[in-house]
Amino acid sequence: MIRFPLISFWLLFSCGLLFTQAISASEDSLVKFNNLSFKSASDKNAFALHCVLNKRSDYLYFFLENANGEYTRDLKEIEHRLSEHLFALKEKIQGLSELKKMKVVYESLHREFLAKYELRTSFSDIFDKAVYNCVSASALYALCFDELGIPYEIKETPNHVFLVAYPGTHRIVIETTNPLKGYYELNKKNSEAYVRYLVNAKIVSRTEFDTSSVQDLVDRYYFSAKAIRLKALVGVQYYNYALYNMEDKNYTRASECIKRACFFEPDEKSKTNLKLILSGSVQESNYSSQNQVDDLVLLARIHDRDHRDLGGEYILYQFNRILDKQLIKSNDFAGCEISYNKLKTEIKDSTLISDISFNYHYELARIGYLSSKDKEFMMEHLQQAYAIHPAHANLQAIILGDLSNNLKENNETKQTLLTLEEYRSNFEFLNSHKLFGSMYASTLLERAYENYMVSTLASGDKCLQEFELFCDQQKAVEPYSASVEKAYATAAGIYYKKGNIARSRQLLKTGLKYAPDNFGLMRRLQQIN
Repeated sequence: MIRFPLISFWLLFSCGLLFTQAISASEDSLVKFNNLSFKSASDKNAFALHCVLNKRSDYLYFFLENANGEYTRDLKEIEHRLSEHLFALKEKIQGLSELKKMKVVYESLHREFLAKYELRTSFSDIFDKAVYNCVSASALYALCFDELGIPYEIKETPNHVFLVAYPGTHRIVIETTNPLKGYYELNKKNSEAYVRYLVNAKIVSRTEFDTSSVQDLVDRYYFSAKAIRLKALVGVQYYNYALYNMEDKNYTRASECIKRACFFEPDEKSKTNLKLILSGSVQESNYSSQNQVDDLVLLARIHDRDHRDLGGEYILYQFNRILDKQLIKSNDFAGCEISYNKLKTEIKDSTLISDISFNYHYELARIGYLSSKDKEFMMEHLQQAYAIHPAHANLQAIILGDLSNNLKENNETKQTLLTLEEYRSNFEFLNSHKLFGSMYASTLLERAYENYMVSTLASGDKCLQEFELFCDQQKAVEPYSASVEKAYATAAGIYYKKGNIARSRQLLKTGLKYAPDNFGLMRRLQQIN
């Protein structure tokens, strides 16, 4: 396992500053620093410092990680081996022409480090088994060219990477995958040989060769190739690692590799595959860890930037899977809240965030109702869900059920009335709900009766006035006949005893307005008349 030296105080201090810079610099990028996961503090610090890669060991750190996320070779050992070889090379090429320098350097590096080409390999395999591919060998040559003072460009095509040494003069193409004749001065004489190599290496198809001229192919594969920086080549390596892991159906590692590829080089190729790999990763995940949720968060960011291939319905479906795993099956309320807040923070699509928020608060309210959660918990989630979809029939049923549970705990009419008023003010549909209206009206009547019996006439009259106003506003309300009789008969009796016959008669008539067939009220009115 690779070993890294202790980080000095100065480096830790610098890392702290650069960590902030790295986050700030990536605010507008698709993959941000906080989207990456790390196995160690040193790994995290290295990525925070990625923006100031300026020496060979900085690049070696990233190139030496293999497709499995492991470091199989020691950084100091590799540095020492490269330094010794390059020291000897400097002596050999001193005073040589550019073309002769290239011949010596190319052959020396191939002889020392590059024995066998394999399509699927990693940079560390160069030092383990002398096995290489176009990416790892190009990285080796680029690092060595930097040390030797040889100017170069790294060129990338959709399926290939190569180098051009002395791009301002001789334009020597370095094809690391061809050990016999892997460098060409790209002039008219060598163009045909270069194209034959492209065909033999299957970089150019036979059909393409038969239908295109040599110059067309040179233009297409050399002059149109994108020039990238050495740091971007790190991203290309991670891109390849992502594809390797996808082939092995290791979606978790593939996801991490493609995120790192986009972090270093957010080109269209990497961003397109990021979407595909993340989709496969979340589809295979069971959302048992927050890392899996983070992949969905990143997909949500992609959705916000481009709705063409990734619809909000897919994000919503995956969030419902999170609810099922974390909330329903695992009872992990805290973890589910973290997952919800991550998505809510990321999503800018107002329709999607409304749907996700409703499902989250509705499920919490539903589970809270079934498990008898406290009133504060229930009220928070019921209100949040109701604010989004007030007409949702199942939600309204839970609100009524929760209200019923709260009323069972109330033994006093005053508290019952306060509870009803709270629900009525928070959930507008209750004001037109027939059963609730009857309950509320009857509770006002019960409270009026209690006030008449134990308090003053004024307090009882006030409750009756509230009852009458409510009934006038809610025409469909049908108060319980017995409650109407109880309140109005009691009030009429008290006023009758005080000698206010007119007020007593009026109260009985008003009571009959709300309970027209009530025998008790009719009998008392007959007695007064």
